[in-house]
Amino acid sequence: MYFSTIVKVVAAEDPTHGIPGIRVALFDRDLVTPDDSLGTGETGEGGEVRFEYNSDQFVDIDDRVGGVMPDLYVVVYDGEGKVVMTTREHVVPNTPLKRITVSVSRDLLLQHGMAPTA
Repeated sequence: MYFSTIVKVVAAEDPTHGIPGIRVALFDRDLVTPDDSLGTGETGEGGEVRFEYNSDQFVDIDDRVGGVMPDLYVVVYDGEGKVVMTTREHVVPNTPLKRITVSVSRDLLLQHGMAPTA
C-alpha cells in the first residue's frame, strides 16, 4: 500500500506562512523495534515537503501487533544535522496522515540559526 504525507513547517508565532529550507524527516514510531525512517527532505518555497512511502518501509512486528498503519512523527534538523525538535510524543496511532504541520517557536528557530528572514 502506498502513502503520501505533506509536512509543513511554520513558526509558532506566524502559523500562516511556511518556512522554506528546513530539513525534516518522517518516521513511523515503533515501541518494540527501532522507529522506521520514511524519508528526509527539505521544505520548499511554501515550507512544505512531500513524503511518499509504502507499507514495506514500516510494517514490522510492532505493526502486526498494534495495527498495520503508520504512527507518523516528524523530526526537524538544523543546518548541522542536529535535532531541533520532534513530534514523536504526539503521534496519532494507526493513522496515515495526509498533512502534518509542525509549529516551531521563533526562539528555537533563532537559537539554531533557522529563523525566516521575513
